[in-house]
Amino acid sequence: MNQAMLNVPLTHDIRSENSLNRGFSPCQHPPFHLTGFGFLKRVPSSKVFRLWGRVTTKLCLTFLLTAPTWAFPYINADGKKVEVAPNLEPRKPAVVFFHAPWSKTSSRYQVELESWEAKQTDYTVLGVQVKNLTSPVAKQYGVTSVPWFVIYDEEGQISSCGQPALQEVLKLMKETP
Repeated sequence: MNQAMLNVPLTHDIRSENSLNRGFSPCQHPPFHLTGFGFLKRVPSSKVFRLWGRVTTKLCLTFLLTAPTWAFPYINADGKKVEVAPNLEPRKPAVVFFHAPWSKTSSRYQVELESWEAKQTDYTVLGVQVKNLTSPVAKQYGVTSVPWFVIYDEEGQISSCGQPALQEVLKLMKETP
């Protein structure tokens, strides 16, 4: 592929070992290089590292200041035991979503649940983080896989959990316009 196909400026000159990067591979920090309008310029390495420090600081601050807020609240942290009942709204059914950050499937359901929760008002959606399947909250609610769902009825009693609850949540998502 060439630069025109990608429409992205090259940051490393990889044509030969005798180029401005003095034989450093693209994964290493070369002592001299920066691109400006497509031309390689010699820049002392101390300036490169100072510039890199400013860029990473700005990126980190931007991420921290614009950290994502979840549409539904998480009621525990790091897989610790939790009581769901105090977080339920009276006379309103609830979907409790047990999520593990390391599970891709769980993360996909999280995105779907967030959009569903924003569209509907009939159910309260709560999140519980599961650190691993042997964490205290997993043992407390009998979580054997993630994602795991527990559905509470209007009286605050568990109506379904596990795979049947997942099927019910999927059905509710399809019914919501």
